[in-house]
Amino acid sequence: MASITVNGKSYPLRADVGALLKCQEETGLTIETVQDSGTVGVCTFLFYFARAGAKHAGERFTMDRAEFLAGIELADLTTAAAAFEAATGTGKADAKKKAASR
Repeated sequence: MASITVNGKSYPLRADVGALLKCQEETGLTIETVQDSGTVGVCTFLFYFARAGAKHAGERFTMDRAEFLAGIELADLTTAAAAFEAATGTGKADAKKKAASR
């Protein structure tokens, strides 16, 4: 399972439909428009994925969205993008696997 470290704590990421729905309901962001939403949009999805991951693992998740986003430093954006790709299966390695299976 993919994970992200925020404020020194690692959080598992679970990119499930419930997380997508919560994100859409609370922010208006959709997975279809994530590339257009920029850095803040991608990191916002990571917040919902981390919250879903904690719930699935039976762990408490007490940060709100603003705290979570503030805990991601600009120097960590490459890692955050990689975590998003790993959680959603949209990375280059996954694209190669999909192309090979056609």
